[in-house]
Amino acid sequence: MLDAAPLPTGPAWEFISHDVLCPLCEYNLRGLSEPRCPECGHRFEWEDVTDPNTRVHPYLFEHHPERNIRSFFRTLWGTLRPVKFWRSVSPMQPSRPGRLAVYWVITSVLVFLAFFGEWARAIVAMWDFNATIFYSPYNTNSGPPTTPFSWKNLWFTAGMAWRSDHLLNWLCYIAIFWPFWRYLTLLALLIFRDSLRRAKIKRFHIDRCLVYSLDVGAWLGLMLAAVLICSIWTEWIKAKTENQTVMLAAGAVIAIVTTRLWLAYRLYLRFDHAFWVIVSSQVMVFLLVMNLIVVWYHLAGPPEPGDLFY
Repeated sequence: MLDAAPLPTGPAWEFISHDVLCPLCEYNLRGLSEPRCPECGHRFEWEDVTDPNTRVHPYLFEHHPERNIRSFFRTLWGTLRPVKFWRSVSPMQPSRPGRLAVYWVITSVLVFLAFFGEWARAIVAMWDFNATIFYSPYNTNSGPPTTPFSWKNLWFTAGMAWRSDHLLNWLCYIAIFWPFWRYLTLLALLIFRDSLRRAKIKRFHIDRCLVYSLDVGAWLGLMLAAVLICSIWTEWIKAKTENQTVMLAAGAVIAIVTTRLWLAYRLYLRFDHAFWVIVSSQVMVFLLVMNLIVVWYHLAGPPEPGDLFY
């Protein structure tokens, strides 16, 4: 006769004096034997919820105000390896909403570095073009034609760069959209939270998944800005950028963010069907953005040369 599987016994409750709460919905787990919350369905390890020493992360920016700069860069570096990162972050570790908001603002601002890097590259390229076309007949030097510097010329050149550089337009709208990406995805994920018996889950857990998944925008902004600035001298980036190329790059970014969100939901929240939940939420965001673009074009009229999607 086969032996019956042993029944779960749970921790020794008589030796635990403090309250043991579910990390996601804060349901009191005292007296339970199965490591599963009856309120929200979250599965956990008893060691994670009963050991107070697991409540502080070793380097997370939320938990270390005594070393802001070091913890910020360690967190930014740690999220580059999402599997290892989400296995080190536990829902039992308390959230600090204020510090999470500071981390989000900084990483979102860094996305704009790519926009300013491309604008600097486009201004330099347009400055040289203006010197060749407009100022070469008046050039009295023996060297190549140059544009005389003045704030008026700089402002005029910046405007010409904006109107003629497709990549600059793309980067501007992507940088503006990046912060809204978090909140649109949050609205979509809250729909699934309510429909999948997770209505009791605390919202800051979802915020954590979104912030630490979308902080990859800081790396994209830094790296792309470096490439664009270097292209002033190396000409890696041409003035005319095809929309198809930018769309492919945007698709790759969406795939990266979607994968990071899936890993966060799978490893941190331990959500059932995490992959399809995240993919569905991004489809909803995509359809909403496309509808807004259609409405915008309907109100603004057909695009002009240099506009987005022209």
